Amino acid sequence: MFRSAVNPAAAAAVQAVPPAGAARGASATRPHTPPWAWAWALPLVLILFLYLARAILGPFIIAGVLAYIFSPVVDQVQERVRLPRAVAVGSLYLLVLGAFGTGLFFGADALYQQTRDFITRGPHIVEQGLTQVLGNSSYSFGGQTWDAHRLAEQLTVTLGAYLGNGAGSDALHLARIVGGRLLDSLLVLIVSFYLLVSGKRLGAALLRFVPADSRAQTGYVAGRIHTMLGAYLRGQLLLIVLISGVSFVLLQFVFHVPYALPLAILTGFLEILPLVGPAIATVLAAGVALAVHGPGAAVAVAVAYVVMRELEDNLVMPFVVGRAVEISPVVTIFAVLAGEAIAGILGMLLAVPAAAAIKVLLDFLYPTATDTALAQARPGLKKAAREAEAAD
Repeated sequence: MFRSAVNPAAAAAVQAVPPAGAARGASATRPHTPPWAWAWALPLVLILFLYLARAILGPFIIAGVLAYIFSPVVDQVQERVRLPRAVAVGSLYLLVLGAFGTGLFFGADALYQQTRDFITRGPHIVEQGLTQVLGNSSYSFGGQTWDAHRLAEQLTVTLGAYLGNGAGSDALHLARIVGGRLLDSLLVLIVSFYLLVSGKRLGAALLRFVPADSRAQTGYVAGRIHTMLGAYLRGQLLLIVLISGVSFVLLQFVFHVPYALPLAILTGFLEILPLVGPAIATVLAAGVALAVHGPGAAVAVAVAYVVMRELEDNLVMPFVVGRAVEISPVVTIFAVLAGEAIAGILGMLLAVPAAAAIKVLLDFLYPTATDTALAQARPGLKKAAREAEAAD
């Protein structure tokens, strides 16, 4: 009798409602990140952490660059040969390190001898170059008498103080530097191997921290940046090899400039530094030619370097890098100087790709074309001009 008096719908509703304590427990165990934490706090914490750890970031950044460069090669080998990715990466390591070791075996002695002589005779080369320009005359300036010898000594002391050569005379300090570089090289090999083998899984794991409704947009921007950085870094590696080879042929066989091998390698690596690097390479090569062969040879070397640079910018760069990095020269100069102020040489090397990555992000966040924005602002500009004319 009493059982039939109970409303079945009410009983079902009572069973469907969990106890108040259970509801609180379930919500407490379900993690939830506030939107503001993802938008502001997490990026700021990450930037602060990277800034504090900047002293150890060099090998990891170099390893990341190498992984970017060689990852497409590993992908193609893995697809064509059907090898496990670790085996493909190991085979690439053996090939690259074998080629590098072969080059060192045949050219290390010449490179070492020429580099040592170039560094040892640096002050004498500077004095010879200044003598070619100033002759044996002396000049008075600021109450002091200057000639080529004194100018060369002052330049050598200033450059040595800037580079910190005084600490390098300590054998223990030098041993620490060499040991640190060897450990950094080993760390680069280990980290780059790991990134090549499992770098894609690492990138996928980072997407967990992106809100689900933003992952498609994040993937699009990351893909654009990945494509741009890959093209830029592979192009820079090819340019280093190409410019080093062409510079060596010019200096060794055309102009017969001594120390051609270290100068050519330095010229290739200085291509990484936009604007500043090629200028430094030209001054070094022309300075050695001036000291050894006179002003005519120096002018010829400088002209050859300028022509080589123009051919690179107009023929090689569009083919190798394409339009992957499109930023204005003013932004490039600012980025390089800001990178040097923040992280030294490493900051200068990463300044241009970092600026290009920021440009990709800004183009996504603010997609309005420049001409469209100007056209939309033109009525306001004209109104302001008319009011200024009326006020005058």
